[in-house]
Order: sequence, then C-alpha cells, then structure tokens
Amino acid sequence: MSASPHLQKYFAQRMRRSTTSLLLWAVLVSGIVLLGGSALGTLTAEHTEVTATAVAETTTSQTSGGRRSRTVEQVPALRVEFEHAGERREDVVVAGDRAVGDRFPVFVDGETGEVRLAVPTVATATWVLVAVLTLVAALWAWISFGGVLRTARLRAFDPEAATERFALAVNRITPVKLGKSDFLHVTGVVGASSATAPEHGAGQVVRLAALVDVLPPADRIPAQLDVRLVPDNGVVTMALVRGPGEDGWWAASVVPEETAQSRRA
Repeated sequence: MSASPHLQKYFAQRMRRSTTSLLLWAVLVSGIVLLGGSALGTLTAEHTEVTATAVAETTTSQTSGGRRSRTVEQVPALRVEFEHAGERREDVVVAGDRAVGDRFPVFVDGETGEVRLAVPTVATATWVLVAVLTLVAALWAWISFGGVLRTARLRAFDPEAATERFALAVNRITPVKLGKSDFLHVTGVVGASSATAPEHGAGQVVRLAALVDVLPPADRIPAQLDVRLVPDNGVVTMALVRGPGEDGWWAASVVPEETAQSRRA
C-alpha cells in the first residue's frame, strides 16, 4: 500500500509513541532487575558467625528518617575484637544494650567483610514492590508490543483487497479535546455494508475517531466515506477511510455509537 501523507503522519506518530513506550519499559525493567538483584544478593550473601568481645565505647554514624527527611546522627557504639579466617580483627558495632567486656555473636559478610549484629533480611514490602512492578512491566510489554504488531499489520493491509467494508453517510463532525490531545469524531449512518459484525451493518450509527493531526481538515471530509475494516486488529477496530474516488487513505478507530454513548454515561 502506498501511504498517503495522512497515513505517513499516523505511522510516524505511532513509531514515536512505541519507541518512547519501549524505552520507558526498558528503564522500568532495569529498575526491577536492580531492586530484585539487590534483595536477592542480600538473602544469598554468606555470613560467618563469630564471637566478639566489646573492648571500648565509641560512637558511629547512623542514618534515620525517610528519603525526604533523612538525617545522619551519632549513636553509641562499641569497638569489638574477634577472630575471623585465622586473623585478629577489630570493628565497630552499634552498642544496643551491650557494654564493655560483654561477649556476643557477630556476623561477618563473606564478600565485603562488614560486621553486623544480625544477618540482614529483606523487608516484605520490598518483595511486594518487586512483584507489583513485575506485573506492571508484563502488562506494559503486552500493550507496547501489541501496539507495534497492530501498526505493522496496518502497514501491510491492502484496503483494495479488504473483504469487510461499508459506506458511511456523515451527519456530524465533532472536535473533542482529551487532555492535551485534539481528536475529531466523525459520526454517520452505515449504508451498503459487507461487514460481518452486526454493529457495522446497514442502518447502524458508528463513529470514526482519530487525532486531528493525522486526518484531513474537518471542512474537507466529504459527506460520504468509504470505510475498509482492518481484520484481526484486537480490542479496537481500526479502519482505513477515504472519500469516494479519492486516493488518500487515513486511519481511524471505529466505535458503534451506542458503545460511545455508554462510555460517556
């Protein structure tokens, strides 16, 4: 199919949106991998339990508060001595209710050598967040890749060979603004039709909807339109549309007027 200027704009717009969506999806997946990898690393890290002896009082820095009100403060701590991997070591741990001279277990991170009073765990909220983000990423991928496939199918569609088509007598053209986007709704009555769906049969009222910048100007849309339905297009019925005898096709979604009214209600 030789794309008209309106279709070229439509395909370029779809490509920009798909590219942006896939890039944002990749960022989301990267965040999930980092978050999940960090949590998994915390759980799988090897820690060696050793017995330490508190030898002196000191202080250490500790972070508290949330992301926006995070503060660093000095808290009581103990300098401890212990043996690890055949070496005598010293480190500092938060004191808690322990005092100089006490002996208690500490855990040494096998990779970083950091000393802790307890083996670190991963909060349940972190796993919930990973699960929710993974579901969002899966849904996002389904929608994004589905959009790419629908665009590819529309590119390959030959309207001259379409088996499902109908004529539309236009009786209303309505500009509609949704957010920052300007749409044009072209409403009319179906005339001669070879469509199999009852809502696209003769006498039915349907609405064509598309962004203004991929349509002919409203004052150049003729009163009679030739609509060719794209097969197997998924949830939204897409069509290529033109005036009788014209060469320039443009793309629009096709919505039965009863469905459109129920959505507005």
